[in-house]
Amino acid sequence: ILGFDGWHGVAGWRWLVVLEALPAVVLGALTWKTLPERPADARWLSQEERAELEAAIAAGAPSEQPRHPLSTALPATLWVMAAIWLGVALVGYGWNLWLPQVLAQRSSQSVLAIGWLSAIPQFAGVAGALWFSAQSDRLGERRLPVALTAGMVVMGLLILANTSSLPLSIAAFALMAAGQCGLWGPFWTLPSEYLRGAALATGVAIINSVGNIGGFLGPYLMGVLRDRSTGFESGFLVLAGIQLLAVVLAFALWRSHKESLVASR
Repeated sequence: ILGFDGWHGVAGWRWLVVLEALPAVVLGALTWKTLPERPADARWLSQEERAELEAAIAAGAPSEQPRHPLSTALPATLWVMAAIWLGVALVGYGWNLWLPQVLAQRSSQSVLAIGWLSAIPQFAGVAGALWFSAQSDRLGERRLPVALTAGMVVMGLLILANTSSLPLSIAAFALMAAGQCGLWGPFWTLPSEYLRGAALATGVAIINSVGNIGGFLGPYLMGVLRDRSTGFESGFLVLAGIQLLAVVLAFALWRSHKESLVASR
């Protein structure tokens, strides 16, 4: 896409932004138009599945006017999950958006070749997401996979901070992508183990909102650290430290006893 630089007088990076945004815009519009509002309208479900889901929704509806989800003090474990997601998002965006520049710095490949090389870790991310989600379901365990996948990202960052080899860098990025994407499935099942009803919706929103802060800070932090040094190594070490804290928090969550955190309403 960058090769379109100058086409119709538009810079290549602008074509990159526009063309990569188009699928999301089109799919978003299609989703708004075609996604059913309730399970009863979902044509891909059997009649029995529709009835079961509708009954579950009806059973979970409050019989009286619910309290505001934030009327109860938020528990410590919710903030632990939010802190884990903050670290995951900060580190993930921090290395992912700089990946092509790192590969370009460590090779003499063309822009097109760097683009193809940057795709390799993303395939590893898809494999990691599928494998770790399946293993988490098979074992019935969520917290340990979160800790292990976050640990994979730490390992990859430490490798990147101590090598300038292009093949080893690609392998480290692939390891990190598998861990990063492998974490998502197990992690996002955790809030529902502690929260119910409106409290679950509020808790998920809080966790995701805190993580969005990391999505801004990660790339910015990497850029600042790169400007103050001769490469990306110091940035990788800082990200590794942040991710290590997420690993520690995940192990703490794993060792904690499951309990009802806030009222279901």
